Amino acid sequence: GGTFPVMAQTPILPPLPPLPPVGPTMELVIVPDSLGSNDAFWLGYATRSLVQSFESPLTGSITSVAVGLSKLRNPSASINVNITSSLTDPFGINQGIISPGSVTSSSYLNPTWVSIRFPSPITVVKGSTYYLRLSVPTADRLNFYKWSTNNTNPYSQGVFYQSSVAKTESDALAKIWIWEEMPSGPLKITVPNG
Repeated sequence: GGTFPVMAQTPILPPLPPLPPVGPTMELVIVPDSLGSNDAFWLGYATRSLVQSFESPLTGSITSVAVGLSKLRNPSASINVNITSSLTDPFGINQGIISPGSVTSSSYLNPTWVSIRFPSPITVVKGSTYYLRLSVPTADRLNFYKWSTNNTNPYSQGVFYQSSVAKTESDALAKIWIWEEMPSGPLKITVPNG
C-alpha cells in the first residue's frame, strides 16, 4: 500500500450578485439631502402601495436604489421594492426586499436611508418614465412605515402617488443609481508607433 495526500475540499460558494455594466454611473436624486423631508406618506396603515415616478436621464441599467423611511412602532411586514414602466403594473420584475429591521428611525424628518440592490439590473431608456414602487402585503393601523417626502415639488420630472392617486406637490426621498450603457462595437486600441 501507499499513502495518498489529503486534498483540501473547496467549499461551494453561492453565486455572486451580477456586476453592474461597465460604464460611468449617475446618481439620480429625487429630493436632495439639503432640501430634506417636511412630510411623509404612510405605508401599511391603510395604503399598501406608494410610488415615485422618475424620468431616466440616460440609457443604461439600474442596480440599486435608496429610500428615506421611518416607522411607527414595530411593523413586521417586509417592504417589496420594484421599478416598473407602468403605474398600473403592481409587481414588475427584479423585486428588492426591505426587511423590517432595516428601518430604525421613528422620525420622518430624520429617516433611515435604506439601500436596496436588485437581483439583476433593470434596463432603462433615456427620457422614459419609470415608477419606483414600495408595497406591503397587508395593512396594520398600529404598526406601519412612513416614506419621507418633500411637499414643495422639488423634482419636476416625476410625481408621487399614494396608491394610484397623484400627489403632484410631493416627491419622495429617493436615490437611484443608473449605469450608463456603453456603445457596442469593436474595442479600438491605439498603439503608439515605436
